[in-house]
Amino acid sequence: MNFMFLICVLIAYVIVNFTKMTSGKKKINSEWEQVDAQLKRKFDLTQNLVEIFNECFVQDETNILEDVIAAQNNFFRAQNPQQIIDVNLQMDNALKKLFVETENYTSLKESSELKNLKKKFEKIQTQINECIADFQNNMTENAWRQIENKIRQKFSLIPNLNTTVEKYISSEKIILDNINQIRDNYFHAQTPEEKMQITKQMSIELKRLFDAAENYPKLQANFAFTNFEQKISKIEDKIDYLSQNYNEAVKKYNESTLIYPNNFLSKPFGFRKIKYFNTDELQRSTTLKVEF
Repeated sequence: MNFMFLICVLIAYVIVNFTKMTSGKKKINSEWEQVDAQLKRKFDLTQNLVEIFNECFVQDETNILEDVIAAQNNFFRAQNPQQIIDVNLQMDNALKKLFVETENYTSLKESSELKNLKKKFEKIQTQINECIADFQNNMTENAWRQIENKIRQKFSLIPNLNTTVEKYISSEKIILDNINQIRDNYFHAQTPEEKMQITKQMSIELKRLFDAAENYPKLQANFAFTNFEQKISKIEDKIDYLSQNYNEAVKKYNESTLIYPNNFLSKPFGFRKIKYFNTDELQRSTTLKVEF
């Protein structure tokens, strides 16, 4: 009789603990659904950010080189000395504008390649001015050839300039492509673990995006962009809060799977240890600025 009673007590104990582990897992799923809902909101907003950034970025990227490219095209169409001299002046104005605009791009501004090219342009232009002065005094064919050679030497540097500018600006394109790919990956992910890893990747790329946005005055003045930035920051605050509830549920559940006799029931019934949502590993994508 006592033996049967002990068996019944043990069975009841197992059932109670099995029920606790089951309810614990349901609690985790419930808490995760709330975290997941906020993460989906965040990932949805990234599409708006990319669209606004891309719109401003494409305009700036086009403007920064279009005058240089136009002057380069005119150079190859020039037929006589006066046209070549006029195109040279057009290129000077385009280069001045470009070097002013590159001040808005931190990476370009600090580029040793661009600084080196700028010095070369300045040196060649000084030589061209000297040749033009000599030509105006002598008006000889040899004097003109010196001018033309120097101008051609100057224009031969333009492809290097274009490559340098596009190389540094293209980093923004890579960030935008990465964000689009990561967002797609999130909505195709099946498990919380996969989504946690993807969330970490998105936080890193968004931080890179907001850092890059500092180089674009149009974006800084764009209300829609800054508004989305603030929305994402608020969502991240909510994710931090909800993840604490999720992690607390995970802690209780994981501890329950280790106690006797649950530790014997865990593997056969699929009660495996669940990973925490470690927000410490995530870089916050936004940093709110406080201005006085």
